[in-house]
Amino acid sequence: MMTRLLSRAIAGAILLAALAVAGAFVGSGVWNWAVAALFVAGFWLSVLRTRSEAVSGLGLLALTGLGLMGVYRQASPLLLLTGMTAGLAAWDLVHFRNEVESTDDRRDEDVLVGNHLRRLAIVLAAGWAAGFLALVVRVHLSLIWALLLGVAGIYGLSRTIQAARR
Repeated sequence: MMTRLLSRAIAGAILLAALAVAGAFVGSGVWNWAVAALFVAGFWLSVLRTRSEAVSGLGLLALTGLGLMGVYRQASPLLLLTGMTAGLAAWDLVHFRNEVESTDDRRDEDVLVGNHLRRLAIVLAAGWAAGFLALVVRVHLSLIWALLLGVAGIYGLSRTIQAARR
């Protein structure tokens, strides 16, 4: 039952990712790249039943490559951010679904899936919000300060993950 919910969430995330990236390209007048984003989503959706994490990784890689092309083509950064966030969600959910299905003991599957979806939603919302702030707020930093802030951010994130695991 819960794996069906995961499959629907995966399909929804893939569609959202592709539509956001395609919408960014359409907004900038580059239709062929929009079609490419939809093709990637169609391919990724068509092979979901194989349960292959390699295909999921390739789907994420292709959408990321299209996102980079969108940045180069000056497509809507907000749509590209949304597409990348949804693509990461789809990739994570494919991996999680495969882990759940490979486990013999499924007594607490509902709780496990619910907890994972809640945590994923929090991480996605925080990541999207941070990306949005990065797009909106302009702060000029020297390279040293940017590196120090990056190290502090990575350290803070690692401590948060360690605290969440306890």
